[in-house]
Amino acid sequence: MTYPRLLGLISLLVHFACSPDPGLESSETQSDTASASTGSGGDEGDLLEWAITLDGCGHAYGVAPRGDDSVIIGEVDGVPTAIRVDKAGAVIWTRAYAPDVSLYAIHEQTEGFLLAGDAADDTGAVIAIDDDGEVLTQIAGIGVAPAGLFGVAGISGTGDFAVTGYTDNSDLLVQRFSVDGVGAPAWDAPSGGYAPAIGFAARAHPSGVAVCGRSPALEGGRSWTAVYDPSGQQLWEAEGPQAGDGAFSDCWDMSVAPSGAVAVVDSGYTGARIVLYDAGGGITWELAEGNTGAQAVDVAADGRVFVGGWSAEADATPFRSHSVGEKAGWVVEIVDGQVLRQAPAAAPLSLRDLRVHASGAVTAVGDLESDSSCPQIWIGRYDFG
Repeated sequence: MTYPRLLGLISLLVHFACSPDPGLESSETQSDTASASTGSGGDEGDLLEWAITLDGCGHAYGVAPRGDDSVIIGEVDGVPTAIRVDKAGAVIWTRAYAPDVSLYAIHEQTEGFLLAGDAADDTGAVIAIDDDGEVLTQIAGIGVAPAGLFGVAGISGTGDFAVTGYTDNSDLLVQRFSVDGVGAPAWDAPSGGYAPAIGFAARAHPSGVAVCGRSPALEGGRSWTAVYDPSGQQLWEAEGPQAGDGAFSDCWDMSVAPSGAVAVVDSGYTGARIVLYDAGGGITWELAEGNTGAQAVDVAADGRVFVGGWSAEADATPFRSHSVGEKAGWVVEIVDGQVLRQAPAAAPLSLRDLRVHASGAVTAVGDLESDSSCPQIWIGRYDFG
């Protein structure tokens, strides 16, 4: 399978693959393979309702809400896995899929979920599962090998979805598909001049679909964000600041507000940047912080922006008023460009993704790295009200 998107995607010209032929089998595994903990001390700690760590070595790549429950995707002991947990942190089910696919993105549908990643033939793949994690269908062979997918989202006003990633080793891939997977993609969106490039995230947008990523073709290497209409035409695009030594060079995640505003998180070698674009691509506000990494963002229905990441150094202050431990995870709540509340996650932790529930609760996932040779999937739930 390809390398984890956090650890090896700075270079777009190298792609590693080591997996067998695509397959769709799923199996249920034991649901009592998690240990639990709760937040500790102080107002910030109280925001963390609970946290669990799954047994086995693994990585968490994405999370999606289903009411008060959450579905997490990743891998456990090298096997692609989906886990559903309830609002109290109890594991409802786990599903282990055939180890010939790697799953990096999840999208919640009205019924079921779409999982995107890559397959054994080194092309992109999408798997549709039901609410019990059972496989319904698969679309394979997306893109020109080597290719892979890192984002999947619905396209507003249609029953279809879009994927983003890379194709032919280093070209941007943005394509539209029908959920039933029949036939060729409806369109292959223009790259907007981003070649070589890679798309890291996709979200439904009131005007169609939004994607973001990174292109070294832009001067110094820059992140970019774009919105496409349902026909595949680019409505607007925005570029991040010149990366230089790597700062803010990759857009790792994005989220879209009901108004069409787009929040993105950029991270590079020296810091992180959070920006909120208005519905036309203009910057509403932005925050930047050194010595930290941010990889997850979600916008609540009321407009609050939640961001997750981790510190890079013991004295780092990632959008916070005090220092945190080395590689300590964190979640912050931002309103009108101001950080209102922040909460710790765990340490050492690479926080990978988070989503806001309708209740205002936030579920975050990441890799707990107490044993660097055997990271474990960490899941935490916060009550931001």
